[in-house]
Amino acid sequence: MKYNITKISNKNEIDDIYSNFIRLSSQKNIFCSKEILKFFFSDLDLYAIYKNDRIKSFVYLFKDKNNFVKSEPFIYSGIINQPKLNMKNSRYNNEIFKINELVINKIFSNYKDININLPLNFLDVRPFLWFNYGEENKKKFLITPSYTSIIDIESKEQSEVFNEIDDVKRRDINKVLNDKNYKVSTQINLPLIKKFYEDTMKKNKGSFNNYAFDKIFNFIETQVNEEKVIQTTTYYLEKPIYSVLFLNNEESSCYLYGSGDIEIKNRYAGSLALWKAIEQSIDKKLCFIDLEGINSPHRGEYKLNFGGNIKSYYNVCI
Repeated sequence: MKYNITKISNKNEIDDIYSNFIRLSSQKNIFCSKEILKFFFSDLDLYAIYKNDRIKSFVYLFKDKNNFVKSEPFIYSGIINQPKLNMKNSRYNNEIFKINELVINKIFSNYKDININLPLNFLDVRPFLWFNYGEENKKKFLITPSYTSIIDIESKEQSEVFNEIDDVKRRDINKVLNDKNYKVSTQINLPLIKKFYEDTMKKNKGSFNNYAFDKIFNFIETQVNEEKVIQTTTYYLEKPIYSVLFLNNEESSCYLYGSGDIEIKNRYAGSLALWKAIEQSIDKKLCFIDLEGINSPHRGEYKLNFGGNIKSYYNVCI
């Protein structure tokens, strides 16, 4: 039986696809929620792959005006596969392989440039590795393993999670929790953290997609009243010096940004803000926190100090 690829041209179709397919997949994430897919609809190419009128896979790709597919502003994008349910391993693995091979040949190959991070729990990248296999002078995918830190907070008390933090980091946090010069605000102040991040990128001469950056903040603003945004800001001597921003859904929080005043160096401010954001996630009775990326030496060590488990995912580019 052949698979049918349907490009989604009406955003009203998203509700049904999310409810009946995406939310059931182990690869679902904050960046394929129905809210974000609708908000970014004009910037996305969305496809559903059907067999016998049943959806088998969903594809979501953020593209720019040059028809380049980018990871920004989504941390994870690409392919969401069907849940395994009661299928045998042999049948499930074979079907997923065929579907992903079809997606790569019929959809991904149509773009000039692709650079995305596949969702967590997307395990089999062989169809990418074997694209144009053995054919010289034809484009091929470069597959790079990447890593994030996942903090398990399901049914846990704050004290349990806190005790998993590195001893030195925990002492640092306790020190400033007892220092009256420090305080933490949980008030949402998106312009503050946006400025902190922009200033940091300019100082470090980092490059980022301004359009995508502005639009993700516009989306985050729509989620504040839905209680899907966590922001914690460390104040020292009444001055805001560091802020952390999480976006959450019904089961998890995802670290989006953490940045501070570039004129102030303070070894405690970031850790205090991050711990307070973790506390907020625990209070919301969520299952886990994705600290989003441990792919550079300093960032990796810093985030792993908060006691998470290492989880791999794949960057694919062509």
